[in-house]
Amino acid sequence: MNKLLKSIIPLILSLLTLSCSKEDLPGNGEEVNGGALTINVVDKGYASQDSVPDTKATTDGSYVTTFVEGDEIGVYVVANNKIVQSNVKLTKSGSGWTAGEEITSKKDNEMKFFAYYPYDASVSDEKLTATASNAEGFFATYLSEIVLPTDQSDAGKYSKADIMVGDGSLAGTALTFGMEHQMGLVVVELPTEAEQTFTYKLSTDASYTWEGVKITSVSCTDVQLNSQNALSVDGKYRYLVKPGTDDISGSFSMASESKTFTCTGSSGISAGSYKTYKVSAKITAKGEETHTLAFGDFFMRDGSILKGSDYSSDRKIPNPENCIGIVFSVDQSRIGSAEGEALLSKGVSTPHGLVMALTDASTSAQWKTSNDGNHVTAECTTRDNCKADISGLQNYNEVKKYDSDFSAFPAFAAAETYNTTVKVSSLKTTGWFLPSIGQWWDILANLGNSDFSNSNGSTTGDIGWGDYQGSKAVSAINVHLNKIGGGNVNQISSGTEYWTSSEYDSSNARNVNFYSNGALCLFCTSKGSGYRVRCVLAF
Repeated sequence: MNKLLKSIIPLILSLLTLSCSKEDLPGNGEEVNGGALTINVVDKGYASQDSVPDTKATTDGSYVTTFVEGDEIGVYVVANNKIVQSNVKLTKSGSGWTAGEEITSKKDNEMKFFAYYPYDASVSDEKLTATASNAEGFFATYLSEIVLPTDQSDAGKYSKADIMVGDGSLAGTALTFGMEHQMGLVVVELPTEAEQTFTYKLSTDASYTWEGVKITSVSCTDVQLNSQNALSVDGKYRYLVKPGTDDISGSFSMASESKTFTCTGSSGISAGSYKTYKVSAKITAKGEETHTLAFGDFFMRDGSILKGSDYSSDRKIPNPENCIGIVFSVDQSRIGSAEGEALLSKGVSTPHGLVMALTDASTSAQWKTSNDGNHVTAECTTRDNCKADISGLQNYNEVKKYDSDFSAFPAFAAAETYNTTVKVSSLKTTGWFLPSIGQWWDILANLGNSDFSNSNGSTTGDIGWGDYQGSKAVSAINVHLNKIGGGNVNQISSGTEYWTSSEYDSSNARNVNFYSNGALCLFCTSKGSGYRVRCVLAF
């Protein structure tokens, strides 16, 4: 076992546990017999000290020294305020300690016992205070003159800086020293991940580019604290400081870049305490990457895209206020001709995908305010009709020709208004519109992970799936929405219904019903009913 273990393994020796306080040590207030003594030594470890406000601190338990074979401490015996045994060297041997001379107690004298670590043969009695009542006072002058080694890069060098003193307590012929650290401990955690700005381009369209931040795994090398190689234990770096000295600084290399940091407040760490500093860093060099668009990706207001699989409910996307939708289809064959024509007029030769909005444009809107016996969009009476009606924009445009301000079509008016409340900075989109039943089909199949291979009942009229496809879709869609965070998301809920832009006949329009019992239905419902509106766009 090497000395590196001194700072990581809890020590339990002989009569004590590590949680002992001075008052807990055996022998306090007891009468003892004179004669040679058996020695026990225990380290009380480092206690956590709150981190300064501008750091991210952790408290991961006390840092405790385990003494190993060959370690040496110095012991002093004081009787009647005079040193009667001076700097007796004790060496760790097996499970106990051996001394160069016997350490004894005398029943008739007022005995005090003090120890320090690591042993130093040059300590002079003139630097000690025999009248002191405790080890800190006894070694005060000695401690004030100590200059810590700046190089603490290995276990041996680190140990020489790990100054401890302790009072001895008697129980019969057992003398136990509870050692207390006299230096402060800085613990540094360096990043394993870093932000890096990338220039992205779509794999299907090199002209579609954007800049985004990516979390990249990194390893840190050439680590130094106070310009010295640092001691590494379990992936963390340690450095002992004398209380009241300057804050320590550090440096390291990451992704071929040099980084520096300062452990602000390390000068204020008290003796026997530690602070953990968690360092974060960004990679300044810009990367380049080709992005393959996939459903579940996040569409940002400026047209940039975030890879959906990089995030989770525990790891939210950055800047959620700039996210406006989720890509739900990248299948070119499922993008309607009206959507393609609208994009072509804006310079997009090939559509890239379809996006579902994050919020509802309305929670209760009629498809049409009155039934005049006319239908405007194509009838979707069968399951195949529903799947094939993939151009919500075509339906939207047809209704607008029929009623230019959508005054009689509140659901379409809600989608029109959504273009002003949730603006898209990128000009290369269709803008928001009410999706067709076929586009809702793709939302349910892709984001909702729903299986439409079989339906219960007829393939005409109300087309339903009773095998919990509704609750399955709700849960799956919300998995994507839960990656966003912030207040600009409306989750899908069981028991809700959403309009589509597709009609069933002159009196009824198609809507998607998430039954509260878990079923899913592509309903045909009276156009005067009040349902929710969730918009989509193509880009």
